[in-house]
Amino acid sequence: MAENIVALNLGSQNITLGLFEVGKSKLLLKKYVVEEILADPSNEALRSSQIKALLQRLVDEHGLKSAKVLYSISGQSVFTRFIKLPALGDDNIEQLVAFEAQQHVPYPINEVAWDWELIDSTGIEKEVAIVAIKKDLLNELDDVINSAGLTTTDAESSQIALTNSFYHSYPEVNEPVMILDAGAKSTNIIFIQGKKVFIRSVNVSGVSVTSSISKEYQMPFAEAEKLKVETGRIALNGAYLEQWDEATGAFASVISNALSRLPAEITRTINFFRSQHDGSPPAKVYLAGAASSLPYYKEFIEEKLSLPVEYLNPFNRVGVTSDVDTDILASQAHHLGELVGLATKGAENNVIGIDLVPDAISDRREESRKKPFYLSAAALLMFGSLAWAGMQLYNNVTSKSKVAQLEGELEKLEPFEQKLTSLNKKKTNLDVISADLSSVVEDRFRSIGHLDELRKHFTSEVVWLSSIEDLTAYNFDNKDAASSGKKVSSELVNVDFDSLGYGAPAINANTAE
Repeated sequence: MAENIVALNLGSQNITLGLFEVGKSKLLLKKYVVEEILADPSNEALRSSQIKALLQRLVDEHGLKSAKVLYSISGQSVFTRFIKLPALGDDNIEQLVAFEAQQHVPYPINEVAWDWELIDSTGIEKEVAIVAIKKDLLNELDDVINSAGLTTTDAESSQIALTNSFYHSYPEVNEPVMILDAGAKSTNIIFIQGKKVFIRSVNVSGVSVTSSISKEYQMPFAEAEKLKVETGRIALNGAYLEQWDEATGAFASVISNALSRLPAEITRTINFFRSQHDGSPPAKVYLAGAASSLPYYKEFIEEKLSLPVEYLNPFNRVGVTSDVDTDILASQAHHLGELVGLATKGAENNVIGIDLVPDAISDRREESRKKPFYLSAAALLMFGSLAWAGMQLYNNVTSKSKVAQLEGELEKLEPFEQKLTSLNKKKTNLDVISADLSSVVEDRFRSIGHLDELRKHFTSEVVWLSSIEDLTAYNFDNKDAASSGKKVSSELVNVDFDSLGYGAPAINANTAE
C-alpha cells in the first residue's frame, strides 16, 4: 500500500501544504495549496494566530484531521553555520561538534534545538553544517500546528528542505550552482557543489521592497504589499523606463533601489565561499521563493551577476495526479521546493539529514522507542503467567493421576492388609507365651547364679553353708516384705552367725513363718 506524506512549509508570508504519495519509483503530488499570511511578518503574535486559523481551515477542507505532517521553518528563524574541524577520527567528531556548537550558536546550548551534518570537503579538514533554533520559538510553532488538528513528526530548516529538493530534482547536475531563495524576510543564498553545500542568508527580501514602497508612498504595509504584487516590477538600468509612464517608472525604480544591495551581498558571499570553504564560483543560478516572482527579477539577477539564470523546478522528477492544475503548478513551482524536500525526507531519500526536534516530538519519539520494551515486558509477563498456569494445571492433572494410581494399588493391597492384621494378632499372643517361657527358663538357672554369687563372698575356711532356701520379694530396707503370701523377717539371719560354735545354724529358725 502506498504511503501518504503531508508536507507543510511555514514561510514568512505564505503557507504551502502538499499531499504526496510515495510510489515504487517516484513521488506523486496528489494536491497542494498556497495560502497568504496577510499579517506584517514582524508581528509574530498576529502571525501565529493567522497561521493557526489558516491551518485549521485547511485541515477541515481537505480532511487532514490528525494527519502526520513534516514541516519546515523559514530561514530567518534558523541559525546556520558551516564550520571546519581538524582531521580527527570519526570517534571524536560528535564531541568536537558539540564543543563547536557551544562556541558558535549565539544562545545557551540548552535553550536551542540543534543538529548537524557532515558535508563534503575538498581538503583534509572535515566540514559540518550546524543548524539551530530557539526551543521556545520551535515549541510555540509546533503547538500551533498541533492545535490545528495535525500531528507533527519531523521539523527542519526550509533552507535544508530546498537543498534536498534540488538534489532530488537535478541529479544530473555536477557543475557548481547557486540557488537564490528570495523569501519575504530574507534571501537565502545556497551553494551546491557536488555534495558540498554552503548557505548564507541576507536581509534583502520581499519585505524590504514592501517597506520601501510603504515609506515612499506613505501607505500601510498591507496596502503596499498589494500594490507590489499587482503592479510591481524592477527597473533594469533604465532600459524599460522610456516605455513606461512616469508613475510606473518611478514605482519600478523604488523597487530596484530596494534590491540594489542584493547583488553586492551575493558577490560578497561567493568570495567568502571560495576563500574560506574552497568553493568554486557558480556556473548557473536557480531562482526560488515567492519574492522572485516579481516581473524582471530574473533579468535583474542576470544583469547584475552576468550568469545564466532560470527558475527552479522541484517537480522535475515528481509525478502529479489529474487533480493538480499543471498550468498553475508551473507558475508556482519555484516557491514549492520546500514541499518536495520534505517529501524526500518522509520517503527517507534526502541527502542532508538535519532534524530540528521540538519537545513534543522528542517525547513521542522517546515513547515510541520505549514501546517495544514495554510490549516485550508485557509479553514476557503474559507468557510467564500462562506458563505458571500451565504448570499448575499440569501439576494438578499429574497429582490427580498419581492419586488415582495409588488408590488402585491400595485396593489391590486390601486383602493382604486383613491377612497381616490376623498374623499380627497371632504374633502378639505368641510374644506373651514366649515371654512366659523365657521367664521359666531364667528361673531354672536363677539358683545357680545365686550360688555363684555366694561363692565369691564366702571365702573363709570357718564359714560354710549348711542349707539354702530361695526367698522372693525380700527387702532389706523394710521390716516386712511380701512374698507369695509369706512374711520374711529381716532377722532371719542371725546377726551373730560369725561367732557361733561349730555346727550351729546361722538361720534364725524362729523368725521364719
